[in-house]
Amino acid sequence: MTWLLDSTALLAFLLDEAEAEAVESLIFDRPGEAAVSFATWVEVHGRLKALGLSEADIRAQMTDARALPLATLWPDERVLQGELEIKAAGYFPFADTLIAATAHANDLTLVHKDPHFAVLPASIRQLNLLQPAAK
Repeated sequence: MTWLLDSTALLAFLLDEAEAEAVESLIFDRPGEAAVSFATWVEVHGRLKALGLSEADIRAQMTDARALPLATLWPDERVLQGELEIKAAGYFPFADTLIAATAHANDLTLVHKDPHFAVLPASIRQLNLLQPAAK
């Protein structure tokens, strides 16, 4: 695996945002190279709900998303240790911390559109879809 998609990247694809094509390429050009944290699924569901989608539409979107060729990574001791290190450096949203720690523990590049990640240590590789080089 190479890429860990944050919820902002996965939502860009699902909602056909400007960055959808870049995310689609990461998912489909080399199947098996992209993954998500289990926390990404939770965040995506919450964001779809916040956008006002009906429960039926949310279920349909989540079913389609879960059918994508993405591995789901669960926390282990390395992820939990990484999360504690990120949290010790200062405030960071819980789900974002868990997702960043998952990328780092699994030596994956974190793909996102989230400004929270700008303060992460350089040891966590990132592909910010909002930066011109990412497009």
